[in-house]
Amino acid sequence: MLAGLADDGTMSTGENAAGNGVELIPRFGIAQAVKNPYGVGTVVVSRYFVKVSDNNGEASEIASDPANDPFHDGDGQIIVRSMGVAQTFREETQSGARKNSLVVFEARFKHMSMFELDSPLVVQGTGVESSSADMFVGSLFSIQGGAASYGISTIDTNNSDGVFPAQQVTAHLTVQQGQNIQGTGKQPSVLDITSTISTNADKKLLLDGAYVSNFMAQTVPRFADSTYFGSQTWMGAAPAQLGHYDPFQPQNAPGQTPKMTYVNGDLSVDGNLDGAGLLVVTGKFTATGNFTFCGLILVIGSGELDIGGTCHVTGAVYVARLSGMGAGASWGVSKLTVKDNIRLDYDKEAVKMAVSLLPPLQLSFREITSIIDP
Repeated sequence: MLAGLADDGTMSTGENAAGNGVELIPRFGIAQAVKNPYGVGTVVVSRYFVKVSDNNGEASEIASDPANDPFHDGDGQIIVRSMGVAQTFREETQSGARKNSLVVFEARFKHMSMFELDSPLVVQGTGVESSSADMFVGSLFSIQGGAASYGISTIDTNNSDGVFPAQQVTAHLTVQQGQNIQGTGKQPSVLDITSTISTNADKKLLLDGAYVSNFMAQTVPRFADSTYFGSQTWMGAAPAQLGHYDPFQPQNAPGQTPKMTYVNGDLSVDGNLDGAGLLVVTGKFTATGNFTFCGLILVIGSGELDIGGTCHVTGAVYVARLSGMGAGASWGVSKLTVKDNIRLDYDKEAVKMAVSLLPPLQLSFREITSIIDP
């Protein structure tokens, strides 16, 4: 058992500025009781425990966490063990005595980081063209990647066709407009990152149309807080809360309520509307008015984005044209229009918060027996 903070060693919501976390499964387990057959009240006959730990010592973990710190996850993998202990008849074997019946199950999970891309705007497809009259309208918009990230990143799903999305984006920019797309000291900060993600085990899944189409059709709808089918128009208010998140507070601080919202169709938002978390749209996404969002917006399917007004996104926006399902999924030309006065500010922690709403991938499951070292 760990020592230190009052909620160390327990399944809890974690410590934050407001105090210790709320225990979910206490260190002494969850007691299972039955009526006392010999008197009044109840007696505890078994207890249930859960332990979550980092996969310390493994090569993939040490590669990203050389210090092998149990409180730092380097490779996105965690191990969950559930244990049930019940009293049983005493059994003696030579000098040993068995008083309890014990069952332990172990599952290994991996946090997938495919959408943790380092740009406020990522456009993917065989090419990119304007959603409306032009790709960039006016010269007062702002797309900021920061010192370590590009302003606009492109992912080319067909490197052999002679079409280069990054060049297509740059060709639509005037000199003055290019100054508003900043990151890593480059102006305009526009770069193709296809080769970079191709070498990352998680992020290269973005190039797998079958995987991404299954993610959109199966994973997101199953785990979304709110799901909508058909074209949506939200004027100043959404049918359900889109979430709230303060990037200046810890992720688990009281009042942080990011949501996962899924729209299977076109979505148009206008007026004073705000949200936080993960917003997923399969059709065209149009935003005007004073729309503000903290987290990650995925526009995958029609791959069409048209934003104007005084829209402000803190985090990132990902746009990809993808049609079909499974082996028949194919990439196409994405569409983009960015208008005056909008702001896209990259925030790594806001993106990680949004991605954390997605379920982890289960890698394995097993029962630990007496011949396996737990």
